[in-house]
Amino acid sequence: MKNFFLWITFFFALCGIALAQGENAATQPAANKSFARQQLSVLVGADLALQKIKADGVTYQPSKSGAISGSYRFNLRPWIGAEADYDFFRNNQRFTVAGVTSYYPVNVHVATANAVFQFKNPMTKRLRSFVSVGGGEMLFEPRVADAFDHQQRTVISIGGGNDLLLSQHLSLRLRTNGYVYKAPDFGQSQLKINKYSEVFIPSVGVVYNF
Repeated sequence: MKNFFLWITFFFALCGIALAQGENAATQPAANKSFARQQLSVLVGADLALQKIKADGVTYQPSKSGAISGSYRFNLRPWIGAEADYDFFRNNQRFTVAGVTSYYPVNVHVATANAVFQFKNPMTKRLRSFVSVGGGEMLFEPRVADAFDHQQRTVISIGGGNDLLLSQHLSLRLRTNGYVYKAPDFGQSQLKINKYSEVFIPSVGVVYNF
């Protein structure tokens, strides 16, 4: 839990610093504001655990589910920005040992800090593509009280997508985030598997530019 809350603290610290920079940017000449300094987004999608992990007689494959995401991005330049991102989804962590399958229902929280690189589309100014890379923490929270331990994992975050400008302040965002993390074991030695898994979260939503 400790590392998770440290990442959460960093998440809000990044937002605060960027907001302060945004206020300073607001005092700059209009010529420097040809792009949105700040962006808030809300997206809905699905988590897709595409990879089945096998080792030491244990098979691990989480179920698929819906997901919601929120992010704050501060654009340092038109081509680069810093982003704090939060994803939430609920699924079953599924383990098979000696032919017996166990399900662990969890809420999954993912908080990351990322560098974002943005590119103009040569065909239209209304479309911008981006890629992101960063890291953070993934927290597995049991949905049944005291059924098993909370567990957190460090994640590597890689993502990308496109923003379609709808108006001066609104954009439509299509995005996919990918997370690499060590498979959980919830404190149970028979579930321990020293391998890494991946989850992909394709999503769509709206962006407020300001």
